[in-house]
Amino acid sequence: MSWWPLLIPLIVFVLCFRAWDKTGRDPKEESYVVRYEPVDGVSPAGLGRLVSGERESHVGLLPATLVDLAVRGFLRIEETTPSVLLTLTKDFRAVAQSMLHGDSATVDYIIHFVRPRSEWTGLKWHEERLLDGLINAAPSDGITKRDSVRVSALSNKFYVSVPEILQAIEFELVAKGYYRRRPGSVNVKWFMLATIPLLVGGIVGRVGSALLDLGWEWIFDEPAEKTWVPLGDNKFLVAMLLSTLILFVFAAIMPSRSVAGARAREAALGFKEFLGRVGTMPSVELFERYLPYAIAFGVQSSWSRVFENVYVTAPGWYSGPLGDFSATSFGHRISDLCISAVSSMSSSPSEEARLTIEL
Repeated sequence: MSWWPLLIPLIVFVLCFRAWDKTGRDPKEESYVVRYEPVDGVSPAGLGRLVSGERESHVGLLPATLVDLAVRGFLRIEETTPSVLLTLTKDFRAVAQSMLHGDSATVDYIIHFVRPRSEWTGLKWHEERLLDGLINAAPSDGITKRDSVRVSALSNKFYVSVPEILQAIEFELVAKGYYRRRPGSVNVKWFMLATIPLLVGGIVGRVGSALLDLGWEWIFDEPAEKTWVPLGDNKFLVAMLLSTLILFVFAAIMPSRSVAGARAREAALGFKEFLGRVGTMPSVELFERYLPYAIAFGVQSSWSRVFENVYVTAPGWYSGPLGDFSATSFGHRISDLCISAVSSMSSSPSEEARLTIEL
């Protein structure tokens, strides 16, 4: 009888497995073939989120949206060097932060806002949220119009917009019918459930044990036998801890795609295969069109190398000291832009405090 609490994790596992098998299991994956076009109507960030794992960080989808907006004419990206004024003001920490993350301290990027808000037509919700976040992070004296922002200046400012943008990307997939419910909300629900056993173990394991001891003494008029009182030792607490771990594991795998989502994911993987391993020379017009998808899939370098000696003119949405332009070098610049953007967009004040101490 003293070991009965160890049955609790087994029961929790069985219940969790049944819930996962009923609502959390992805449809059976079928084989996929190389696909030469993206899934119709889904943004680059949406496809990147669809093919990624639930436990992966999805902050890397932000640069794909940034470049996509630039390609479509909503933004213009300028490669430059950090200004002396920026380095000497409070934003010098952003430059130092980039150095700690392995980024170059001699390269910065200015994002220019090309279209006013009245011309934001045809944008998805997460794209509008990203533009809003950039504008809100842009320096302003209250009089001068915000028309640009440095990527390094996004540190400790833009991070507040990241959760809403990532949620909006998931809402796009739910609206398409690719997920039954937003994956993030499913994770949160199950992570909250995972805290219940710890609370029960702390309250019942101590308070309940004391009550049982009192009941034993009142009925038998003798001290309680600690080895036989069910909650009188740490076995119950161990059982609650194991139950919590089981719930945490299922929380990570519970979000499931619908049948349509599974088929769309297979199509997206086929398109990723095309972008990452294309052997024949595609039309040069496809380079910019598919570049945001390549960034979302993390294959922008492979996609750029295909166009070496073919894509020889810098795009109108990207400017700076490019030197002798080539598709391969441009792909490296885009990769550097993605690294800088992710570092600055996700940087929070807590990291700034840690950096101040280190400096």
